[in-house]
Amino acid sequence: MLDVITDRGREHRAHADAQKAAERVLRTAHHIRPASRRFPRPRPEESRRNVDQIMLIYKIVFYSIAGISLIVGGIGIMNIMLVSVTERTREIGVRMAVGARRGDILLQFLVEALIISMVGGGFGLLLGGMFADLLNKMIVGFFRTQITPTVTITAVLTATIVGVLSGLYPALKASRLDPVDALRYE
Repeated sequence: MLDVITDRGREHRAHADAQKAAERVLRTAHHIRPASRRFPRPRPEESRRNVDQIMLIYKIVFYSIAGISLIVGGIGIMNIMLVSVTERTREIGVRMAVGARRGDILLQFLVEALIISMVGGGFGLLLGGMFADLLNKMIVGFFRTQITPTVTITAVLTATIVGVLSGLYPALKASRLDPVDALRYE
């Protein structure tokens, strides 16, 4: 324990000596008298606070971008599914006429929405991984980005939930079609 304390004391003294030496060089280079002006000294806790604030801003920006992307993706899935229901109205009518229940139609369209969202989520994970790798190569030494299994699982679950919720209205619309009207649809 005493060794650790003496090592820290030596580090502190070395740091203080380096500051004094830098101050002497600056005073000599700029012709400043020793008592006339003090130079600001950086404090590690202040630097840490600044880095934490910058990281908070980055988190807010990235989470905002992710939230907007989820909303846009959900709207896109809903539109695709609504078009699919409209284009396949006769098929839905035929399936219901030969015995498919509303739950079968609902499940079919929910599974389709789930597949679309999983493919989109997979592309999102791939692009996120590429972006993280690019960021690691660009900002060598400052920060390290990493994609953990928790992040991956959260992304997949979020994509799944958004996909199912976005596909719910079109699936309900398809399952509530009247078979007779659906067969007449052109």
